[in-house]
Amino acid sequence: MIAENIMLLAIEAAKQKNVKKIVFIGGMLEGNKLLTQNLERFTPLMSLEPIFLSNGIYTGAIGALNSNID
Repeated sequence: MIAENIMLLAIEAAKQKNVKKIVFIGGMLEGNKLLTQNLERFTPLMSLEPIFLSNGIYTGAIGALNSNID
């Protein structure tokens, strides 16, 4: 259900901006293999390429702050 909602939002944004690659980021993907696999599996069905950043958890403000604390 969560993967479907994320994909629907990402696909709509990609259509509006006419892009073919979607970069998925954030703490929700960190260690969540099921969510990542679902996004990886279904995004290409919409003719889009999913990209997952290895340190995507640090893309948000709190993640950036935490990376400076460690």
